[in-house]
Amino acid sequence: MATGRINVAPMAPFDPMSDPNSLSQRWKKWKRRFETYLVALNVTEKKQKKRALLLYQTGQETQDIFDTLVDIGEDDDYDSAIAALDTYFSPKKHVDFEIFKFREAKQQPHETIDQFSTRLRKLAATCDFENIDKE
Repeated sequence: MATGRINVAPMAPFDPMSDPNSLSQRWKKWKRRFETYLVALNVTEKKQKKRALLLYQTGQETQDIFDTLVDIGEDDDYDSAIAALDTYFSPKKHVDFEIFKFREAKQQPHETIDQFSTRLRKLAATCDFENIDKE
């Protein structure tokens, strides 16, 4: 008899120790996958369960970091937990340097125009441009 439940495999934990240069981007991608994971599990309103799943799925290293953070809210406060981790994993960026990297980007010999365009869009996303398409 079908119960309407689906089995969803656990996510890979977030690795905060690998490549510090891409920490912010990796966290954003992991968090986006986690939000999709919550939808797949049909966990959308239960904040205590969302927070528990967040801490479980991030893995031990991220839990150890979380335990040192302030302003993490109560045990059922998912939004405060996410905000605290966002702040920790999203260091301040130097916009001038990001713009410099964007302006210095050149198409590599092996890159198609589509690949180069995609790389430029990724670089532009860190530059705080008002209109990425016009840059």
